[in-house]
Amino acid sequence: MVTTDGLPTRRADEKYKFSFDGLSTDTKPTKEYSGYPIANGSSFFELDTQSISFYDESTESWLS
Repeated sequence: MVTTDGLPTRRADEKYKFSFDGLSTDTKPTKEYSGYPIANGSSFFELDTQSISFYDESTESWLS
């Protein structure tokens, strides 16, 4: 289950920078989360592997 760490930060371009937590087997959100567009640089912390990925808006993917 993917959760967020507090409230996302809203940028001037109306996108939101999130800090997500979840397992490596969870599907990481792309484009938007709960109706809010995901901003470049949002992070995803994998609890089981202790790995952090960052969101790349241009490719709509998570990079380690």
